[in-house]
Amino acid sequence: MKTFLLTTGLLVVIIVVVIIQSVQMHSFKDEFLDLLPTLTQAYEQNHSEKFHETSEKLQQTWENHHTWFSLTVDSRTIEDIELSLKRTVKYGQMRDTFDFYAEKINLEGMITRLPKREGAYLKELL
Repeated sequence: MKTFLLTTGLLVVIIVVVIIQSVQMHSFKDEFLDLLPTLTQAYEQNHSEKFHETSEKLQQTWENHHTWFSLTVDSRTIEDIELSLKRTVKYGQMRDTFDFYAEKINLEGMITRLPKREGAYLKELL
């Protein structure tokens, strides 16, 4: 009987964590994708202060949410998103138009597909 209760309790905890993580991921995706057009607009209008402010918000949004992703998204994907975000901001600061747009499209695609890449990875949990 104790084993059954312990197993049921553990299952409930896992389900709650997965639900919280899923809500966090969808919240992040919506918040992040809402900021990307503002970044593009600031870039196109050559408004460096607004560009810097928006890039800081994007990085803060990432920092606030990415901890939850390590439970169900492999570390390679997380690293790719971090690198793409850094490159997007750097290319925007350098006014490298082609690379800025290419990297922004890549970043947007990775963020859009992020909820679809969820899965339990034993090596990530260990």
